[in-house]
Amino acid sequence: MSTVTKFDLKEIKELITGLGENIQIIDHRMTNLENQMTNLENQMTNLENRMTNLEQGFQDFEKVQIETNTKISMIETSSQKIPDLAEKVGELKNWKQIGLALFGTLVGGLITYLIKMPNP
Repeated sequence: MSTVTKFDLKEIKELITGLGENIQIIDHRMTNLENQMTNLENQMTNLENRMTNLEQGFQDFEKVQIETNTKISMIETSSQKIPDLAEKVGELKNWKQIGLALFGTLVGGLITYLIKMPNP
């Protein structure tokens, strides 16, 4: 009976040793998993920072887009006034021509009057 007991003790000792090795393997795997979790958390933080930067960039882009749209609308209203302004300039040219013709007529009439007027 003592040999069976020695054999059993030896077997139990081997099982305990094997369990200790298995526990070390499990502990090593857990450490690896914890490291991977830490890496994933760091990557998530990095992604969150990038998302924040992208959101800020989109907000800046939207501001620029609003400013550009405002400038375009101002240019559109100005460009719609160009034909009216061109027409007014054309009218002014006609009035200038009419004014010059009247002025020339008045000057010519005055000169003619002065030439034909009897001397006092």
